[in-house]
Amino acid sequence: MAYWEEIACKAKELTEAAGKKASEIAESAKLELRFAEIQREMEECHKALGRLLYESWSTGDELVNSEVAPYVVRLDKLEADKMTVLRDLHRMHNTNVCSRCRYKNSKHARYCSHCGKKL
Repeated sequence: MAYWEEIACKAKELTEAAGKKASEIAESAKLELRFAEIQREMEECHKALGRLLYESWSTGDELVNSEVAPYVVRLDKLEADKMTVLRDLHRMHNTNVCSRCRYKNSKHARYCSHCGKKL
């Protein structure tokens, strides 16, 4: 009887471990998706700023701070959000993720092995 109880106990442990791993994978995928969304939104803000600068320069008009400020504020917020997501990914994978190139370095690395940025 003890043999079957031991097998049932092991099966329960494996099921719980598989469930935990599946949750971790799902959370990691959500963070990766959020990171991609932030990157896309930052790219759109940069494009809008570029258009604003180009239009101002090509027409000879002076660029007004009130036109630029909303984009800069939004980009600052997005950068902070991006860093939060990267920190969460780092904790989850027990690695240092480079904020420049997203390379996953060992947890003890001080500089990115891919691009050299200080971590």
